[in-house]
Amino acid sequence: MIINKEILRTKYLNIRKNISNKEEVSKSTFSLVKELDVYKQSKVIALFSSMKDEIDTTFFALLCLKDHKKICYPKSFREGKMEFYYVDSLNDLVDVGPFKIKEPIENKEKLVNKKDIDLMIMPGIIFDYDRNRVGFGKGYYDRYLLGNYNIYKLAVTFDELIMKDDRISISDNDVKVDMILSLHNLIK
Repeated sequence: MIINKEILRTKYLNIRKNISNKEEVSKSTFSLVKELDVYKQSKVIALFSSMKDEIDTTFFALLCLKDHKKICYPKSFREGKMEFYYVDSLNDLVDVGPFKIKEPIENKEKLVNKKDIDLMIMPGIIFDYDRNRVGFGKGYYDRYLLGNYNIYKLAVTFDELIMKDDRISISDNDVKVDMILSLHNLIK
């Protein structure tokens, strides 16, 4: 059955809130990402700052830096625009974003060219087996990825946030991910 995004958001935000051992599961799941060929071959990795109850990207960012990968984070602007900026450490992220999440400071010298991003870790509230995702409905990532630029889109999430039987109702503007990875699922 195909289910409306608003209904899914409400249901799965509640499920996400009640997931236990988030930090431990986040570390274990991102340890799996490190073993993927797409990670090993990537030079520039786009991450997101985790919001409350999301899978925690902090551990993975530190792994990337240790492996001498360049990492970048999004900065959100008005009208749904988003740009990625390189960061040298997690200390380069400050709480200034409209969603109260840590973002880099706007700096033209650290602006990332979309063509340089090899791997993007995609946020989302819920995912399905057709590789669709539901975020908060603002479309920042979908707009950013228009034209694709050969960026490999990897959703890393908790097992509980992957719909097993139902599918997400999508529109022409929705961008599918290339792979979904959780502790016990690999969907590509």
